[in-house]
Amino acid sequence: MADPLIRMIYRSDATQPVDRKLLRDIESTSKQYNQAHDITGLLVATDHQFLQVLEGPRAALNRLYSRILQDPRHENCVILTYHKVVRRRFEDWSMRTVGLGLLGKWLDQWLEERYQGAGGSIDLPDDEATAYALLGDVQTRLRLL
Repeated sequence: MADPLIRMIYRSDATQPVDRKLLRDIESTSKQYNQAHDITGLLVATDHQFLQVLEGPRAALNRLYSRILQDPRHENCVILTYHKVVRRRFEDWSMRTVGLGLLGKWLDQWLEERYQGAGGSIDLPDDEATAYALLGDVQTRLRLL
């Protein structure tokens, strides 16, 4: 029996300030690993948090999440959703990283208006529905660029 296709969204805290270099490093190593294991995904980051969606075969995702838990760049990892899906939604990239606040003025402003936290900046959501909406909005906007 084929391994089911799973979509997982998790959130974590960054152990160091998130900047363009860190995001490039994560994207570079993740692309290689994910391509080899049939995993696709999108990682959105603020200056101190990560929100990531991953899609792929269950066994491959479980192995990858175990690696993420051991990654010293992440702490306080929490899975927001983990379920079977019929098809991928985030199939565009083996891995794409996006730094909120680093996207360009019009996109950052649009996201801030929709997902603004108490301090005026974007707070990454900790519930499945809002997390999925934010990731989908970023994906849609990236396709327009």
